[in-house]
Amino acid sequence: MDSHSITHNMIRIALVVGGALLLGGVNAITASSAGKAMAAEPQQALAILLKQLDAKPLGLYDGVRLLRINKPRGGSLTVSVSCEREQWRVQNSDNPQGRPSFYDAPFLAAKGISSTWVCTGPARVLE
Repeated sequence: MDSHSITHNMIRIALVVGGALLLGGVNAITASSAGKAMAAEPQQALAILLKQLDAKPLGLYDGVRLLRINKPRGGSLTVSVSCEREQWRVQNSDNPQGRPSFYDAPFLAAKGISSTWVCTGPARVLE
């Protein structure tokens, strides 16, 4: 397994585990604030995690929404989300110097993502 595969698998595990932990944390919010916050949008682990990571929408390309997550020590991750198929993947990461690493990973399930801010918000079309 090369270093790109290892890095991608670590990112995938971190996002999935982080999503599960984050969802547990969201469920622990007091009933009054949780009722207000969750009434507006259904719970979906990936959408919650992307919001907590302050993911910024980049646009829509070939039916896939692209979002950028800035890393704390520089660089970024680009996540692609297919709202129609309700799937996602980490597309690439940039190191602090701006050099990208591209991943050829399969899309993972993101059931319910199509009804969240990730897919319902405005998106500019990229060419």
